[in-house]
Amino acid sequence: MMGYDVPPYFKTEPVRSQLHLERNRLVLTCMAEGSWPLEFKWIHNNTELTRFSLEYRYLIPSLDRSHAGFYRCIVRNRVGALLQRRTEVQVAFMGSFEEGERSQSVSQGDGAVIPAPRIRSYPQPQVTWYRDGRKIPPSSRIAITLDNTLVILSAVAPDAGRYYVQAVNDKNGENKTSQPITLSVENVGGPADPIAPTIVIPPRNTSVVTGTSEVTMECVANARPLIKLSITWRKNGVIVNTGLSDFSRRLTILSPVVSDAGYYECEAILRSSSVPPSALEPICMYLNHPSL
Repeated sequence: MMGYDVPPYFKTEPVRSQLHLERNRLVLTCMAEGSWPLEFKWIHNNTELTRFSLEYRYLIPSLDRSHAGFYRCIVRNRVGALLQRRTEVQVAFMGSFEEGERSQSVSQGDGAVIPAPRIRSYPQPQVTWYRDGRKIPPSSRIAITLDNTLVILSAVAPDAGRYYVQAVNDKNGENKTSQPITLSVENVGGPADPIAPTIVIPPRNTSVVTGTSEVTMECVANARPLIKLSITWRKNGVIVNTGLSDFSRRLTILSPVVSDAGYYECEAILRSSSVPPSALEPICMYLNHPSL
């Protein structure tokens, strides 16, 4: 009795994503069965890496960031061919800080906005700001934005100094320290007149996908005296009182749904003052359904 040829089939499919360290060795396998001979070919981001052969493994002796992407194999025999589910290979790495601004000046009473020096890293590093060797925590005068920009509100003479960041990649354990940025404060000793509120970090239009755990919008304002500064959020013209944090500079919506989409705006005012409020900073939040 003659046997039948069996087309290729996979015993197991690869994980959807896998994270590895730079310079590590990686072996990908195509765990297929079927009538022999089975032949295998490997693809990276739609580019063929190999021709069909009997080798069911693909070896990368030393990973670097260029190896990141999607991999899959094709297996064939004389009966048919089959495409493996793709697996995403992520490569953890940390580069060096890019050269950037080395000094900055701000007038007394204004807000100093110091962007974090740029560094290429995967995943994104944890960033901590320091001044003269001491960690800088957020406070009523200090804001650290979602993209790690340091904002010093209502600057005064003692704010002058050297600021730098430390970036830590928690996947490969690397940490790097940036070159310092020297901040100087000008017009020191002048009259401390009230300064009208201005929004120095405006909120941005935001688009989120249904199923996202949370979304955060931010609005950082400066004024003098800072203690009288108040930030108000509105959605479609109605004041928002929930989800506020970081001295009302952040508005967080947990598990956003369609009804959370809308027209948001923030406004900064000086309480008990004739100084006019800031201009309204409007944004839109959109909610999208994930693609199938």
